[in-house]
Amino acid sequence: METKIYEKLKSPIGNFNELKIKVDYALGGMNYFSGGITRRGIYLYLTPVSRGGGIESSVLMGNERDSGYKILLEELSRKNQKKIEVQFNKVKGWSKKIAKLYSEEKDQEIHKLINS
Repeated sequence: METKIYEKLKSPIGNFNELKIKVDYALGGMNYFSGGITRRGIYLYLTPVSRGGGIESSVLMGNERDSGYKILLEELSRKNQKKIEVQFNKVKGWSKKIAKLYSEEKDQEIHKLINS
């Protein structure tokens, strides 16, 4: 099952007019760029993108507004596809609202929605 969807942004962010909303598992561990440790589990990834001609473009490194960010949904010791799909189905119901809040730079509201 595909665990990502694209929603139109209310207002473009730079050259990006869509928000890629993806749920996936991350192994976690040491993050050498930030110097911190990432927990192992299921994450929600929010990334502004533009698509066309079979190409998807985004910013790999930059500020959160341009390159996106991730939110831990559930801490897990090992990958579990069924749990990923359950989390994705929950997020899918909020996708339009998440894209609207992202456009309005209301990141705290996204966190509140996810944690409700």
